[in-house]
This record gives sequence, C-alpha cells and structure tokens, in this order.
Amino acid sequence: MTKIFLSLVLTAIIIGCTQNRRIYEVEDAVTDCLYSDYESHNQNPKLGFDSIESVLIQNGFLHDASGLSYLDALCQIRDSDDLKGDLEGFWKDFRDINFIPQLLCDDLSFLQTVDSIRFANSKFNYILSVFDSIEQIGDVPPLNHIVGKFLTKLDARDFKNEFYRILGITTIYQYLETNRSPHGICVLLPPNPSDEQKIKNQRNILTVFVGDDSLMVEGQLIKIYDLREIVKNFLLGSLTKVEIDLPTFGLGQSLNGIVSLQHSKKAEYKFYCEVYNEITSAYHDVRDKYAKEYFDVGFDDLDQEKQQKIKNLVPQLISESEPVSTRN
Repeated sequence: MTKIFLSLVLTAIIIGCTQNRRIYEVEDAVTDCLYSDYESHNQNPKLGFDSIESVLIQNGFLHDASGLSYLDALCQIRDSDDLKGDLEGFWKDFRDINFIPQLLCDDLSFLQTVDSIRFANSKFNYILSVFDSIEQIGDVPPLNHIVGKFLTKLDARDFKNEFYRILGITTIYQYLETNRSPHGICVLLPPNPSDEQKIKNQRNILTVFVGDDSLMVEGQLIKIYDLREIVKNFLLGSLTKVEIDLPTFGLGQSLNGIVSLQHSKKAEYKFYCEVYNEITSAYHDVRDKYAKEYFDVGFDDLDQEKQQKIKNLVPQLISESEPVSTRN
C-alpha cells in the first residue's frame, strides 16, 4: 500500500513538473533565443543576469532571489514610482559586471513555428502585446504604467521562470537607469521658444534619428556602436556655453549641447531604448571626465552635492520628438 501511495505521489510530481514546463514553453524558447544572441557575442548570459541580481540584492532593491521579492519590487515601481535601495552603490557595483541586460532576442521569427493555440494562451503573448501597443502609439509611456500592465497578468510564481526573472531584472535596471538623473526618461527638454536665446544657433543641436531599421546622425547613416563617441565629441565641442558659479572653484562654463532624439513610427522599441542608453552613457562619460578634472575621482564616486555641481556643468539635455512617418 505504501509503495502504491509513493508511486502516485511521484507520478503527480512528474506530471506537475511537465505541466509547468509546458506552461512556460513559449517563454523558455524566447529565453533560449536570447541566450544564443548573447553567446554569439562571447557573453555568458546566465552569469550576467545572476551578477545583476546579486548586485540588486546587495544594494537593497531586491530582498532575495524569490519570485515574491521580484513582485514586491515591481509593485513598488507601479504604485509609487519609487523603488527603495542604494542607487549610488548599485552603479558602483554594476560597473564591474560588463553586461547590459535585455529581454528579447533580435529575431523572434521562430515564434511562427510555435503552436498557435499555446502561443495565444501564453502570458508571453500578453507581454509582447504591451510592447506592440507602445510601438503603435509611437510614444513611450512612464515605466510605472508599463509595469502596471505587466502585473495584471503576472504573479510571484511566474518570476521563478527564467524569462520572467529576466523581465524583472531588465525592468528594475531600466528604472535605475532612468533615475540616474532626477528627471527620469525624458531627462530635460529644451526651453520654450520664448526662452531660446541661448540655443538659437542650430550648431548647438545634434539630431539623432531612429529609423525603421537604421540610425542617422545629422542625416548621415551610422552604426549604433559609434553613437556614444559622436555624442561625446558634440557635447565637448558645444559652441554655446553659459558661465555658472561653482562654489570653491569660481566660475565654470556649462556645456549646453542639446541632443534632439527623433524616431519613425515603425522604429523598434528595443532599438530606440538602446539608442537612448548610448546617448545617456555619452552624457555620463562627459560628466565622468569633468568629475576627474575638478575632483580627481569618477562621477559615480562623488557625493550627492558634488555630483550636482557636475550635473550643472553638464546638464543632460535630450529632446524627444513625436514620431514621424517614413516613406517605404
């Protein structure tokens, strides 16, 4: 009798595990595709995501690696747009990881081979529809609104699956990235036309255009890996400079170059975010240069007061325009 009971229990466990794998069959396939992308660039995705998770835990943004902890963190972002933790500590630790998290692989065409009913009933299908709706609107809503949509379908159990763990990591990372500056993702828009006496010269504006499948700067096609250096050189060579008072150092000159970020209606959201991150990274590099010049340490190593002085010297001016139609 005991053997029969144990056999039934073991059978139930095996069936439960099999069903669980089938529930996340689509998500697992997407994760395999994403991992293959990373590995093709000689990166270890499992190590990368594990390392970021550890840094998030060390700096208080996650309590632990449980699904409940991920759910709690995303609920904080959704409900108050405020995730508690050591932001400065996170970026110091993150510098040593050398891994940028992303959620989806470059080519999702393989999904066409997935059973249509299983795909339609998957939570991944809903997540993908959220991103599709953003692309159709052509304007990126606040992150807490996007997270709110995610959480209408997800619970703590989902974050035990690798795809949803990665979703949690990339979402928290995006939150921390946009909060590197006090103004969030639309960091600082240019002044109204009535206040534009300082930026009338068009040479003080760098136009970056994210096309359907291309990237242009001032009308010239470029590769995304060249963008950061182009933006840095532009900022450092800004023609219009405004003197501001720096305590202890006296007068300093503020770089006021503006990056005008535009995109077509069919531009991919993921690519747009990659371009945006390259631009903000360029600003961070220039701030880092000035921090070392004035304080002999990197920007991330400064206290909050000194960081603000550097931000005054290098204000992050990014103008995001409405999407435009492009001809085929």
